[in-house]
Amino acid sequence: MMMEQINKRRLIVGKWKSDIVPMIENFIRDIKTSRNHFIIKQSSNNMAEIKK
Repeated sequence: MMMEQINKRRLIVGKWKSDIVPMIENFIRDIKTSRNHFIIKQSSNNMAEIKK
């Protein structure tokens, strides 16, 4: 069981090609395609704030 989880994580990491975590990429994509309006501001070099 443990070896299967480690192998699965290795496969996932091998596919990861961007600078941000895939979960956050999906979150940002959902925000961009939703009908609600959000304000995205950069708070530091590697962080952003998202407000409704």
